[in-house]
Amino acid sequence: MVALATALRNQAPSANVHVLSDDPKPGDDLHISSTKLVELRNPCADGSLRPPLCVFLPANLRTSAEDSFGRATFEELSVGDAYITLRQQLLKRVPSTLHGYVRDYLQLLEERCWRWAGSAAQVRYLLCAQANGNDGEAFGGALYELGLVPDFKLFDEPPAAYGRVSRNHESVASLTDGDASVLGRVLDLELTNPGLRRRLAEYLGECGVEDPVAWTCDVVLDSKNWDLSFDKWAFGSEMEPDRITFVRVETDLPVVPDEGHENERLADLAGQQVLTPIERRKIGVTLEVSPHPGRVRGLDHFTVQIVSQETGPVGVSRKVKVWKPARTYAVVSLLKLNRIDFEEGWHHVRVLPWTAEGDPIPMDEPAEPTGRRTNESEPFYVLPDAAIEDEPPQRAIPKVISVEHARLRSPVRGGNAAPCAGGGRPAEHRLDPARHHDADGPASDHRSQVRHRRRLPDSGGALAKRKFRS
Repeated sequence: MVALATALRNQAPSANVHVLSDDPKPGDDLHISSTKLVELRNPCADGSLRPPLCVFLPANLRTSAEDSFGRATFEELSVGDAYITLRQQLLKRVPSTLHGYVRDYLQLLEERCWRWAGSAAQVRYLLCAQANGNDGEAFGGALYELGLVPDFKLFDEPPAAYGRVSRNHESVASLTDGDASVLGRVLDLELTNPGLRRRLAEYLGECGVEDPVAWTCDVVLDSKNWDLSFDKWAFGSEMEPDRITFVRVETDLPVVPDEGHENERLADLAGQQVLTPIERRKIGVTLEVSPHPGRVRGLDHFTVQIVSQETGPVGVSRKVKVWKPARTYAVVSLLKLNRIDFEEGWHHVRVLPWTAEGDPIPMDEPAEPTGRRTNESEPFYVLPDAAIEDEPPQRAIPKVISVEHARLRSPVRGGNAAPCAGGGRPAEHRLDPARHHDADGPASDHRSQVRHRRRLPDSGGALAKRKFRS
């Protein structure tokens, strides 16, 4: 709190920034008493206003004049989401070639509720990596801030980074929460190098395994312990699965036209895909891979999920099992979008391949990285409370009881035709018995002809369906 107040003073020297204290020391202008706070709140003696005032209130502090600086006279600024906002800002500084991978494995640790990878720990991790070069080796070495073993080769193969962090977390969780002795927990890792097993058991026996941040920190800070980094860990039960390439991930969302739309909120989204959950309750996703999923060793299923570019995964992921037909693509529907608590902003669909045990399958990425990863769709903008279409499209053609009624309803021939002389119907609307002449007999009357037409099968539904699809 003191450091934050001091930094805020440097950023805004014209404002009064203080920390409330019940016993401020003489000569300390940062900490003030409640009486001084009330004085700074009120105008000067000549009636002029004082500079803006910001005061930090320590928890459980009790003062005699605390009723004088309550919510009635001061605006309360919440800082509960400060770490979340700061994490989003720091993620924007990650190099574009690493951004997607870093974001994904941070979300993985958050989904697994790893207690050493909260918002504050993720902020420290990003700051540490960016202070040490902001490259792949720095992001691997700074993993100790998340309670994981430093991995200096984390980004030697960027597509495998997600799987390496997943295995790293599983190993540390086994060491931390296991019931066996330290030696027994190390043996349960099934490391193939006997020298590494002995060295790791001795090291953890001295440091303890209760706090992974403590013992993993010494691995990276002390060069004598670099032989314990995660890139040296080889597992006996590890089977290297084949790789898979994503050819395309597409959605069937509509694209905002460049012009002609009446909604002002869509003016800046021309040419972009937009999702309005109150109108569209499902998304069709087409994923195409290479080779066929059945030929990828270890691949069991895919997960398809909507991801917010600001807050991460949204809603429940859809599981897609490996299909047997020869086609290399599949079409998946994400349903019940109106039940998802969307926030307005940019989103995309992410597809991930998994083994039956829940381990990620490595993905091949192009040699030259593009703006987005191959397993992600084009970004689309979500408008939770907006509607794109003012009127819903006509899904069926209205029916009438006779040809004559259809002509009268027609806006071209019926509604706009001028009446004939004498107040009667226009000539083209009069029923001509000759037009209803049967091939084998004389002309029938109008009513029988109408009854005959009503018995004919109606093709209006099929016609409406064809028009709707086009």
